[in-house]
Amino acid sequence: METIKSAIIRSEEKAFLQINFPEKEITIALTSDDTISLKNSFNELIIQLKKRKFEILLEDTQEDLYFHVCKEYIRQLNSEISNIYGQMRTFGIIKDVQI
Repeated sequence: METIKSAIIRSEEKAFLQINFPEKEITIALTSDDTISLKNSFNELIIQLKKRKFEILLEDTQEDLYFHVCKEYIRQLNSEISNIYGQMRTFGIIKDVQI
């Protein structure tokens, strides 16, 4: 299983969780209710999951509210990713992906 690093990108009005895959960055807005953008980010995660099994690791030094929210968010996201990966293998969507 590959570990994918993530970080919180903060500005004065917005905050994002940036997930850093080698070939692509996936950004999830933490301060927006844009469901289309969120759906697109999750679709990108599924595309990455078809390429490799992974877990996301938060690397951030500022332990503020965003840090604690993202830590829990990533914990739940990793659980869902693991479940989806298993379902994709069960239905033959993923065959012999490097684990």
